[in-house]
Amino acid sequence: MLTTQQFSDDILPALVIEERDIELEPPSKRDDDDDQLLDAFGNVIETATDVPHIVILASGEVTPFQLSLEKLGDDQFAMLESDFLGQLELVLSRE
Repeated sequence: MLTTQQFSDDILPALVIEERDIELEPPSKRDDDDDQLLDAFGNVIETATDVPHIVILASGEVTPFQLSLEKLGDDQFAMLESDFLGQLELVLSRE
């Protein structure tokens, strides 16, 4: 459930965080060697990963966001909205 998910080509996602539109791109294919953090001796400490746009803490705090999904060529629309305290609202129409 908490793995990378791929939308079908007819689904248009849009993400807004702090009133800024976030450009969503498919996960990049990259060389692991390019994103490694090394210590002073050249040993690999960790490999960097993509930074998440939305962070959910154990305390219930969440990055405030609006995630909308629109099906192209159809009137289907859904928006999930969250505030800082993790209160979620699901909107199924554009009104």
